[in-house]
Amino acid sequence: MMLDTPSARSPRAGWPTPWPGLFPLVVTLTAVTTSDQAQGADVPRPPIPAPAASDDDLIIFTDQPEVVSASHQLTPLTLSAAPVSVISADEIMAGGHTNLAEALQCTPGVDVERTDRNVYAVGVHGLFGSVSDRTLIHVNGRSAIDPLLGGSELITLPLFMPDIGHIEIDRGPGGAAWGANALDGVIHFITKVPEDNLGVFITSGITEFGDTLSQGRLADTSGTWAWRTSVGYQSHESSAHALHDCSLPDNDWLHGWMTDNEVVYHLDPATKLSSGIGHADARGGAYELLDRPPDDESFSRTTRAIARIDHRFDEQMRYQLEWHGNYEDNDHPGFAASRDNQDVVDGQVDVVVLRQHHFTVGAEASYTTLDEAPNGDPYQIIVVDAPYQERRYSGYLIDRWQISTPLVFEGQFREDRYSGTGNDWSGRLSAIYTPDTSQVVRLRVSKADRNPMASIRDAAINVPIDGNPAIRFIVLPGEDLSDEETWAGEFGHSHQLSDDLLLRWDSTYRHDNGLIGCTTVAPNLLGPPPSMTTDQPANIAGAKANSSELELRWTARSGMRCDVWYAFDDLETEEIDQQIRAFKPPKHSVGASTSVPLPWHFTATVNYRYTDATIDPGGASGYHVDLYHHLDLTLGWRFDQERGELMIGVLDVLGSRDAPVQNTGSVVAYQTPERTFFNCGGWGF
Repeated sequence: MMLDTPSARSPRAGWPTPWPGLFPLVVTLTAVTTSDQAQGADVPRPPIPAPAASDDDLIIFTDQPEVVSASHQLTPLTLSAAPVSVISADEIMAGGHTNLAEALQCTPGVDVERTDRNVYAVGVHGLFGSVSDRTLIHVNGRSAIDPLLGGSELITLPLFMPDIGHIEIDRGPGGAAWGANALDGVIHFITKVPEDNLGVFITSGITEFGDTLSQGRLADTSGTWAWRTSVGYQSHESSAHALHDCSLPDNDWLHGWMTDNEVVYHLDPATKLSSGIGHADARGGAYELLDRPPDDESFSRTTRAIARIDHRFDEQMRYQLEWHGNYEDNDHPGFAASRDNQDVVDGQVDVVVLRQHHFTVGAEASYTTLDEAPNGDPYQIIVVDAPYQERRYSGYLIDRWQISTPLVFEGQFREDRYSGTGNDWSGRLSAIYTPDTSQVVRLRVSKADRNPMASIRDAAINVPIDGNPAIRFIVLPGEDLSDEETWAGEFGHSHQLSDDLLLRWDSTYRHDNGLIGCTTVAPNLLGPPPSMTTDQPANIAGAKANSSELELRWTARSGMRCDVWYAFDDLETEEIDQQIRAFKPPKHSVGASTSVPLPWHFTATVNYRYTDATIDPGGASGYHVDLYHHLDLTLGWRFDQERGELMIGVLDVLGSRDAPVQNTGSVVAYQTPERTFFNCGGWGF
């Protein structure tokens, strides 16, 4: 049985890439398919009514994927209310990417920086860090951020790259659609449905450094039932082991297993019940904070579960109701040890009124409990009022209004109430205009906010420096913090220059208010004097940002694909050396990707990115990340009637060692390996 059979429900036909992917860590036994549809290009979740297009015959809408991240409504990419980038499953796998973060690094407007072998700083349009809390990470419409620190540990998220249908990146404030944590944008991982993965799938791999990853997947259907189960194991060697350098600490290794499971039952043609559970269990070296590496190992356990019902009344109305839970148990000696439980119930109704208005009305309630998990280490982040509890209630309304054939307005409004910080709102108003059969022009204004995380509002640090209890690094809990907010205006233009050539230009001006950083306070309230420093989070000042992305995509009928892009980001804080708890964005970055089919079922793929230096103006040492050139080369071969595939490649060809990148909030950093040789192979039945 061939895996990943093309699905007639796929909205993403027409973005072919010459060959499907393997799981690229290094070896991967994956199944091969003959089209982009086969790589899990299923309808994004949640299912929603497709808004009316200006003209079904317009060239600009032909063979375009449909996206959900801009507005909860399934919309053709070029008609979305915000600039959205799509990374297909074929592109993920063909690029040889070893993890979720690396799959994002060749996307314009997205910043990805590795701070050690297992930790990445990821963000959209800057303001990103290893605990990046201004970009929302979603899996199938469900938040995947850490309630304590913000951001998401992508390495240990229970999600397998071969199970991803595609990735959507909303490059702009997304709070009106998704809530208070999407200040700069939304990164949305959307998985394949079980029906698009039928059969058995096996993958295993190894790099030159000894990193391995293995996965097995089984998916099947029986009558009105469909299910998928995936199980895997990963192992990352430390930088000291990979570089054969005993001067480096042996603490950035990782070993762990994970599983992800889903069951779907079609109660009747109009009603679908879904449930799923994923779990990841990882152990690694100790986290080093302030040059104080503890002896004990760290571990993290993450469980994500969902239960959901979708029902369609008719072509004009449908609803969904869902519960999902996120449960984490983390122990990082010398840094933090915590347990958190998050339960969320949300509902959404989609209605078409008079064939002109596509309404989405939704509500959400969540309850989060955060508690410490004592491990005997007195010197780490503590939650002052543990157990920390927070409730959030949200409501949102989206109206996509087809005023005339060439003109669409979309309005979004959302209200969030947090028990800890009170009320705040987000909004977005977009106009999408199609002046002719090959162009789309988009104008947008938006407002979004960022709710401070528990680590900022209620956590404290009291750590000796260099083992001297009299000299300490102290951070007090934040007091009377208000939400960060941003106002943005955006212009976008998409032009289908020919049947196989698409040009996109997106430009945004953003004004941020009340960005939270740390300020030095006195006297020392937590530790004996003298103290090295005593800081406290506060709303310091704002910032202004300009960003533009220019993209050119060429797709030939032969299957050859080529993308070229340039991105400009300029963020200026209102105060000199303002502390923003994050890196500034690189001012200039350039990328190019191409995939070329060769004789005898071979395919070559090249991904390149140049990135300017990034600077953290408020870092403890004013550190920065040097500019860099990143080049990946892969070669794949299909065999056994396209049921199997082999791949070899080199990641980061142009470098040998990554320069130290200082972790946000820390003062130590070490080199990590760069150039990586790998081979992979896959087979499915």
